[in-house]
Amino acid sequence: VMGSSKLQAILIWIIVKFLAKNLDTSKYQYFNCEVNDLQVRRKKKDIKTGLKYEFDVIAVGDKCKTVFLVEVKSSPRVEYINEFKNKKIDRFLKLFPEYEDYKLIPIFASLRLEDNIINYLTKNQIYAMVCREWEHMDLLNFEDIIQDKKLK
Repeated sequence: VMGSSKLQAILIWIIVKFLAKNLDTSKYQYFNCEVNDLQVRRKKKDIKTGLKYEFDVIAVGDKCKTVFLVEVKSSPRVEYINEFKNKKIDRFLKLFPEYEDYKLIPIFASLRLEDNIINYLTKNQIYAMVCREWEHMDLLNFEDIIQDKKLK
């Protein structure tokens, strides 16, 4: 039986492979944004405050001033989403002030996501990314979030 940390590492590898593939085409499929910096398992510590954290995937598009913050979980749960939106995003913004003028795209990724998880992510304006046919990743709620943003 494969351990949770090993499964997590494999899952991150799959997602990174997808993001790297999009780097080759110079366009991020949904956001029409050239990603020029891809960071995996990025650890950062603020020496002044002592604040430190690890982020699964950070993809930066400087030309389009966009940062994709990707949280990867092998067993998605509502509490993981809450931690991502309430804690991890805030810590990211504190640890990377150089991106304060960038658009932040939060993405929650897994091999599979149940409808209740997708609905919760959509409600919280977080993109739901899953593996499709082991060949590529896809955002399941892109249109729903875009539509919701238009209504606000």
